[in-house]
Amino acid sequence: MKLREVSFNQIRNNGFIGLCIMRDLVAIQDGFIGEVLRQVPHLADCEVYEQHPYFDQWVITLRPVMTDSEQITAGCVRSMEDAK
Repeated sequence: MKLREVSFNQIRNNGFIGLCIMRDLVAIQDGFIGEVLRQVPHLADCEVYEQHPYFDQWVITLRPVMTDSEQITAGCVRSMEDAK
């Protein structure tokens, strides 16, 4: 499943107010659901590894980082500078 396929309305309807997107055990973005989604549109085509609740937040872990060229091909980064 890709990040764009996650039902964020369903997450909100289940009472979660926060969203944390992680990769390689590091939080890429963390905050209210709407704020996070506005900050990570470039990750929409990245693969979701797992999802789980954590108190009032929903945590989405993306697949581990690929090589720079694989990330650009998959649309997970916009340029080589973003991959570093």
